[in-house]
Amino acid sequence: MQPIKIIKLVEKFVLNTNADIKYIGDQAKYLIEMDRIEMPPRNKYFTTKTSTATESYYSTLLHELLHWTGHELRCSRKFSQLGENSNYAKEELIAELGAAFLCADLNITNTPRQDHAQYLNHWLTVIKEDPVFLKKSAALAEKGVDWLNSLQNDKSAS
Repeated sequence: MQPIKIIKLVEKFVLNTNADIKYIGDQAKYLIEMDRIEMPPRNKYFTTKTSTATESYYSTLLHELLHWTGHELRCSRKFSQLGENSNYAKEELIAELGAAFLCADLNITNTPRQDHAQYLNHWLTVIKEDPVFLKKSAALAEKGVDWLNSLQNDKSAS
């Protein structure tokens, strides 16, 4: 088992957000009703064929942090901003795109999450129905990233 390497730049970035993050359970998630991110303990992340344990941990944490930006106290993302018949899969795309942007900014390989493969067909269907959907999602993801970057004391950390 390869331990997770602490990346000080990313740790500082996340700390500067003051997000409520609890290390409990077996599944990473953002709980909007509690305005809290729950992450499995670091020792639950493993190296795979496509990523190190470190990459998997940090890309997952940044993904959940993007969900956290959607709260009404921050970017106030509402599914209605994406059009009618929106659902959780659309928010997942925003979080995936935002996490990819942050991972690139922070020099982390963004690990595709296996549970997001189920959303791929939905995303393709929605893009066919609404060709602007991807652009809207990317803009909302960028807004979340910009909000997180605005919380950084040292602008070179983002």
